[in-house]
Amino acid sequence: MHNQEETLVLIEQLAEVIDERKKGYQKASDKITDPYLKELFKAHSNHCEILKSEMAKLSDSWESHPPHDELKWKYWFEMKHALKSSSRDELLSACIQGEQRSISLYLELIHDPDLSSNLKGIITKQFHDIKSACDLLKIFKICL
Repeated sequence: MHNQEETLVLIEQLAEVIDERKKGYQKASDKITDPYLKELFKAHSNHCEILKSEMAKLSDSWESHPPHDELKWKYWFEMKHALKSSSRDELLSACIQGEQRSISLYLELIHDPDLSSNLKGIITKQFHDIKSACDLLKIFKICL
């Protein structure tokens, strides 16, 4: 159980995760040569704008992070290393690990009993979207 201040911190962390996710997929799309993965990464990056706008509509506490000149990669930190190469396997692994960290934060918020039902509904929907994205990446990693 979180108090309101702790919940606000988690929501702020969610803003960071979504920003890192967007930038991670943008950078992975720029690096990858596989046309299918390039389009998939672009789609996942674009999807982050939807996630951000959904949250902004429901929460006064939601603040999108200003763009970083240099991304710190707090949640998607494997991406920093993966971007040094254009290895399909390394980029997919970094995206999967980033998504898994995103999923962990979403789960923590979903299980917060003090979260409003509207916000919990959006976070649950977004959790399923990100979980599906992660599962798709795992399939690409195995099959391609």
